[in-house]
Amino acid sequence: MDFNTIRDQLIALDKTPGAPAAKHLLESFERRYGISLPTDVKKSYSIMNGADDSTDGYTSWIRFWPIDEWKPATREFASDHVLTSLSPHVFVCADWGIECVFYVIDLDKASPTFGHVYGIGATRAGLSATSFSEFIMKVAEDHDDLHNYG
Repeated sequence: MDFNTIRDQLIALDKTPGAPAAKHLLESFERRYGISLPTDVKKSYSIMNGADDSTDGYTSWIRFWPIDEWKPATREFASDHVLTSLSPHVFVCADWGIECVFYVIDLDKASPTFGHVYGIGATRAGLSATSFSEFIMKVAEDHDDLHNYG
């Protein structure tokens, strides 16, 4: 699954999805941080570069961040003991409920969890999806795994 479903949901809610991310924007992000984006992230962001608004507030209520807002979790939340314990290649990519919960993606290509998305809670990172595409699908379905954090 890609961003077409989320984009359509935002439009149906009278919200504005981000314009497609140009290839050079994605490549610039990769160079800036010395990482490689998973193929499904690139495909999704070529459809919609995140959004300023969240999905339906009565279901998932997730805001996918535009790629230029993605930040290493360890830098974005330097004083948070859960986030600072993660790899420097884990990036904040979305939030739930007006930044009540943050979602991060592992962009360490050498890691066995490359591309996995986690919800960050008060005490741990809980696995939400094993790929960005799966994360999108779970957001569209308002799946319980989105709330797998402590």
